[in-house]
Amino acid sequence: MNNIVTNLIISFVLLITINVAAQDYYNVPCNDKNIIVEGSNYVSIEDNELVAHRHNQKVYENTTKENLFNPLKARTCSGITLNFKTKSPTVKVRFKIIEGLDKAPVFGVFQDDVFDKNKQFKYIPNNIVTIDISSKKSGKHVTYSITFPLKTDVHFLGLELEENHNLEPLKRETRKTYVAFGDSISHGTGQQTTQETFPFILAKKLNYELFNTAVGGSKTSEVMAEMIRDDFKHIDMMTVLIGTNDFNGEGVGVEALKKRYENILNIIRETHKETKIYCIVSLATKWKTSKKTNLPIELFIAAITEIIKERQQKGDDNIYIIEGDKLTTIEDLKDNVHLSVAGAKSFAEELSKIIE
Repeated sequence: MNNIVTNLIISFVLLITINVAAQDYYNVPCNDKNIIVEGSNYVSIEDNELVAHRHNQKVYENTTKENLFNPLKARTCSGITLNFKTKSPTVKVRFKIIEGLDKAPVFGVFQDDVFDKNKQFKYIPNNIVTIDISSKKSGKHVTYSITFPLKTDVHFLGLELEENHNLEPLKRETRKTYVAFGDSISHGTGQQTTQETFPFILAKKLNYELFNTAVGGSKTSEVMAEMIRDDFKHIDMMTVLIGTNDFNGEGVGVEALKKRYENILNIIRETHKETKIYCIVSLATKWKTSKKTNLPIELFIAAITEIIKERQQKGDDNIYIIEGDKLTTIEDLKDNVHLSVAGAKSFAEELSKIIE
């Protein structure tokens, strides 16, 4: 009897030992060749941390006045994704929260393009956070995608895989390039995660790689247009949804807004002559007049529409007017101007029908 008990105890201890051993992890560095970052034109390795930004260093060093948008709001991660492939039953993904815009970071996790979960952390600068993921397909290769936070700057530190598992080669897809130019509506105010924003949903539907350069609070910025002109070799498609903060926040007049809008289009067209540009003149909004000038929004819509029609008449066959107020309703809004989660999804779906 004692031998039986002893054997049972030994077997139990062995089982525990095996299970513990199965949970041993090894580190995969952030610069592993089988890790692919999408949605960032500015990826670098600094102090063993992968840094992925949406804008160049000049933008971050400028003042808000020079940019016509806040560089701190620009130093965030909307639209950026991290991708890798493995059979490891569990994976740990490590990030560091960077001091900047004090918003709680929310990551999205996808397995083979199917949503798994969101993971939110407290905003604590320099804190290291870990996303624990369990494979939904035990024993099979899974391609993971992690969407970066909308309004927080984070650095990727690396992965941890279970022992005897590796990253598998992951081929970067050759997809068309989509650049979103805009303000908080395109950046993602009204949504919680990157994958809920209308540019992200639109890019997925059209199978484009998204580069979301939009910044909350942005006005019609020549600095942003110059960055796009200089730093992107090729762009297949752009959406331009800008002007609300000029009209309503700053209170510029119609002629001043027209000049700004014409200037950004001229700058972009210097190098991206064949890019299809979809100019979204306005979405549904509860703001009918400017808070600063009391001028009606219809004047600004008409001014932007006139600019685009003039360019079309002069032979620009790759610029289009999108009457966003006909694709959205007040019910699509979370507040006076920003789309709700459902509203962003609906708008992206309607927009994709036009572009397709």
